[in-house]
Amino acid sequence: MIKPEYEIQRDNINNLYINQGINLCYPHFHEHVELLCVIEGEKYVTINNKSFNLKSGMVAIADSFDIHSYPIHSEIKTCTVIIPYKYLVEYRLAKKGLYLSDYFVTNTTQGNEIIAGIENLAQNQFQNELILKGYINIVLGKILEAIPLTKRQAYQDTEFIRKLFIYIDNNLTEDLSLNTLSEHFGYSKYHFSRLFNSFFKLSLTDYINSRRIKMFIKLMMENTKMKLSDAIFSAGFSSIQTFYRVFKDSYGVTPKEYLKNF
Repeated sequence: MIKPEYEIQRDNINNLYINQGINLCYPHFHEHVELLCVIEGEKYVTINNKSFNLKSGMVAIADSFDIHSYPIHSEIKTCTVIIPYKYLVEYRLAKKGLYLSDYFVTNTTQGNEIIAGIENLAQNQFQNELILKGYINIVLGKILEAIPLTKRQAYQDTEFIRKLFIYIDNNLTEDLSLNTLSEHFGYSKYHFSRLFNSFFKLSLTDYINSRRIKMFIKLMMENTKMKLSDAIFSAGFSSIQTFYRVFKDSYGVTPKEYLKNF
């Protein structure tokens, strides 16, 4: 089973992203808001473990740090929009600390209004910043009209989780555990666990291991002559046995079998 991945590189991009065509994404999350619109055909989308088969005129919204994924479909027409965090100020203020009560706009009248707004946004994405923000806010405003707001069961500190993910990515070779991370961020282990679990239905250990697996793959692809054991330890694993277990659980094959495809 593929673990969700924090796309830190996505959050470092401050430009609006609009793409029409074939889309595929494995489970991932980022601070930016991502919209997926179905223009023609049907698209199966999963956000935070809730799945829906979107049809023409429907829209999926992955808000900040929502885990989302969708498989590839070659015979449909979709549009993906990723709105950088810097354009979300008015949107966040309008939400007043609340959250979208659903991830999908299934009413096609409302969905097509959002899609029309995105089409206008695409046509004006290279205008000056003030005009661009206006078109973005029209799209986000239509989303807030279509989906009621609600409270989440647990308090979520998005600034904490962003800093945590950056710290983990920058320190994969260090001793990363509940003890060391809670101490670094100045929280009790209980409070740290509560903050992390308010976002994700996977353990802290699973998340750290998934990032180390990604690092291992990156090292092996960049240096094909590197020994497996060297890459394993360079990625932060302290046990080869643990590495093989985590890799097989994540990809269903051995590292050598996986790397043959590249």
